[in-house]
Formats: sequence, C-alpha cells, structure tokens
Amino acid sequence: KNKYKNSNGVLYASELTEEQELILADIPNKFTTLFGQTLKASIPRERDNTKNAHDPFRFEWGTWVDEEALLELMSRVDEVRAKPGAYDQLLLPDDDDDDDDSTMRYKVASGEKWDCLVHVLPRDMQYKGRWPTGSWSILKALTGVVEVVMLREDRDGNLKKVTSKSLRGGSDGKAGTVGSGGAAFGGQDCIKYVGGPLRSYIGKTEKTLLLEIVIRPPISAEDNNQVFKPWKLEHLDHI
Repeated sequence: KNKYKNSNGVLYASELTEEQELILADIPNKFTTLFGQTLKASIPRERDNTKNAHDPFRFEWGTWVDEEALLELMSRVDEVRAKPGAYDQLLLPDDDDDDDDSTMRYKVASGEKWDCLVHVLPRDMQYKGRWPTGSWSILKALTGVVEVVMLREDRDGNLKKVTSKSLRGGSDGKAGTVGSGGAAFGGQDCIKYVGGPLRSYIGKTEKTLLLEIVIRPPISAEDNNQVFKPWKLEHLDHI
C-alpha cells in the first residue's frame, strides 16, 4: 500500500479516495503532510444523533468541520515558507502566457472539496471574491503584508468595510532582506474564516505572497467562473 507520512504517523492510501491518492502521487514529498491533512479536514465530522443531543451541525454555519482536524491543518500551514526569490518567480509571466491581465492567483493543488491557492499581490493590488457559504478559508502571509477585508453592500449598492485584519508575512531569506539573515522565517500565524460574505485581499507592501487553503462543505458546488494563472508543478520549488 502506498503511504504518506503525516504528523500523527502514517496516512495510508486506503484512507483516501482514488482521486485523492492520485493527487498526492503528483506532489513533492514535502507537501504530502500539508495536503494529506487538507484532505482529512475536508471530511465532515460525525453528527451527534443521540437522544436530546443539541449538535449544532450545520453545513451553512461551518460547524460541519472537525475542529481538531482544522486546527491541525492550521499548524501545517504555519510551517510553510517561501524560498528566496519566490515572489519574483511567480510574478513573471510564462513565455506562453499571453493573458497578462488575468488575476495573479495560482491554484497549486485541489481535490473534490478543497483548494490550495497562492496569491501574488504587489502593493495596492486587490482581489475580491467569496467562497461558498459554510466553507473554511485559511490564510497565511508568506511575505509582505496583506489586508483581509470583509465587505458588505450599503443601501446605495456601495461596498463598505465591515471588518479588516492585516497579516504580516515573513521573509523568503533573499539576500538584502532586512532581518532575514539568509534564512526564511514565517511571520504571523495563519487565520481562518467561514465563507459566504464577500472579502478582499489587498497587498500593502511591494512584494506580498499569500497562501490560502479552502475546504468546502459537501453541499457546495465548485465555482467554475474563477480565474487562475497557469500553474506548473515545478513552481512548488519556490515554496
């Protein structure tokens, strides 16, 4: 049996669907722990169906998720670092990429109910979007600073800030980076939020890389209208 190491020992392929096993087979070994835990976190917890139980299990509330699996996933996300020059490598378009105006988001990997994305955000570049109601998004600034804003329309149809939080990333260890000392460091811990409301991610420094992992409830449908830059597997070498 194929097996993939995780923080709790070994995750056997028998625990995964055929699609999930094929996904992990194409991923460098250093990412199997992260993506293996993402797969586990995307599986709904068991409902408490005992008599008189008041289980707040609701897909639309996000309470379908196994909290321990989600917290373990956040721990794995906090271990991710950017390699030297990662921002510049991801910002440069490929020679065969003629769509220079497309959103600078990359879908690194995905499964039936999860996605791993990297956002490249120069200063003042803004991405706006929403995830299905009840999904969970985990955000980690790898470099730079990103402002995460929840938006809501007022009575005139204008978007207004409801909440705002800044995430400071670490360093990619590139020579000349203040405080790097030639080694990458992680910056602030990741945060999570429940999908549904419209949100924006805004780059507040010259070179911001934002890692995002999303797990979606079983009742959700994938949004086929989302736009991503072409991603090549070798780009994982920059993370």
